[in-house]
Amino acid sequence: MEHLGPADFEPALLALADSMLPPGEVTPVLACGVAGARRGWIEVPYARLPCRPSARRPVRAPSTDPRLSVGILPGLCQTEPPDVMRGEETRVAGFLTIRPDFDGTLCLPGTHPKWVRLCDGRVLAFRTAITGELYRLLVRGSILRRAFDDIWNDRLFHAAVDEAFCHPERIAGTLFSLRAGALLDPPT
Repeated sequence: MEHLGPADFEPALLALADSMLPPGEVTPVLACGVAGARRGWIEVPYARLPCRPSARRPVRAPSTDPRLSVGILPGLCQTEPPDVMRGEETRVAGFLTIRPDFDGTLCLPGTHPKWVRLCDGRVLAFRTAITGELYRLLVRGSILRRAFDDIWNDRLFHAAVDEAFCHPERIAGTLFSLRAGALLDPPT
């Protein structure tokens, strides 16, 4: 998203997949994640919680190549506390095809891990923690950066993981709400 504007998504897709597109045929393509963001290929409205992770049909994206029929899946949002996801809901849907009766909290790791509460095949709530991004900022640009070079403590690491699992809302989740709130309720 940092490097592509709306007009750049189709050429980027074609650069990766052109050789796989049969001539004279239309190939359906499903996209998720930043392709549906405000600055993505085309903005796709979020589905509001609680809902199934595949709650809505894909939105058709404009394309000029007659071999493509691109649909972009909607992300999910909640208003209290404000939070959004684009792309991770597809991972949740995939998980639920394997474990349709799962009732509990699913952790989706990444630079912005999501802690997703699932019940009856629906996403009830989730929290985003910007722990990976905070770690990068700390080890590259803070006074703590030298501490990360000199020490590693397995006991403290495991204690922190246990704390994050038991109380994910305490791990930088409220910071991501600032971004999500601005996306869900932009200033007028």
